[in-house]
Amino acid sequence: MSLAPPPPPQHSSSAGQEKNYALSPLTTGEGDRERDTDRLAGRQQTDRPVRSLLVIRSLLVLRSLLVLGSLLVLRSLLVLGSLLVLGSLLVLRSLLVLGSLLVLLEHYLTCFSGTIAVPFLLADAMCVGRDQNTVSLLVGTIFTTVGITTLLQTTLGVRLPLFQASAFAFLIPAQAILGLDRWACPPEGLLLGYIGPLTITPTISLIGLSVFTTAGDRASSHWGLSAL
Repeated sequence: MSLAPPPPPQHSSSAGQEKNYALSPLTTGEGDRERDTDRLAGRQQTDRPVRSLLVIRSLLVLRSLLVLGSLLVLRSLLVLGSLLVLGSLLVLRSLLVLGSLLVLLEHYLTCFSGTIAVPFLLADAMCVGRDQNTVSLLVGTIFTTVGITTLLQTTLGVRLPLFQASAFAFLIPAQAILGLDRWACPPEGLLLGYIGPLTITPTISLIGLSVFTTAGDRASSHWGLSAL
């Protein structure tokens, strides 16, 4: 008769199962913590480049705004500088034009005095010193010839900004020639030597005083028209 081996004790297996059952929740909790830790570390490692990119992007945007602001300020300064330069050029141009006009007026007055002196110097030698009509013709003639020569010089000549005035070089020869007996002035009348300012002034005064009463009567009718 053979004896079968005794079955293993049930309590030991139950104790092992209880032991494994008791350890499994702990093991599972530690694994979850490790997985959460790994996930958190992975998220942090993943978020760091993203945050770095966001910071770099913000810095680039800020830099772009600063560059744009600097360009706008520089453009405004350039526009303001251009306006100031333009204003300065306009003021300088106005001053140059004013100075040119003053120099032109001075040159004109100098040439005018030198040009108009020639007819009066020749009038007495030509025996027309007391004929105002002839003297005016001489003045008009010399100014006309001066204008024509100036126009020809500035258009067809050397085109320099010059005024072709009359020359004084021919006055001495002209006066010497007109002083000859052949060109001597005719003698004046006998009475012309006695008629002077002392004779003409009283005559004009007597004529004016004789019409004073008539002029007063006419003016008293309307003093406004008389004042005009």
